[in-house]
Amino acid sequence: MWKGVLAGHRSYADTMSDLLRKEHGDSHRAVKQLMRLTGASERTVKHWLAGHVSKNDPDGEELNRRQRWFIQRLEGEGGAVKQ
Repeated sequence: MWKGVLAGHRSYADTMSDLLRKEHGDSHRAVKQLMRLTGASERTVKHWLAGHVSKNDPDGEELNRRQRWFIQRLEGEGGAVKQ
């Protein structure tokens, strides 16, 4: 489980991948749904679901902002993720 923003990119990627797969699955339909929800490309969404980490991954502040954004979007879609 994610230990917070300062835990690093690997922990963030693993946690987001787990949450997204739990909420949406890992089918092609899930990829398309996440693309629509986030405006991200197919390749980006597939990387999220796979838990890939990149040298271009965001820093702690950006991770925190994205976490809040994801939670707000999932709640808005009737998702199970609540703060």
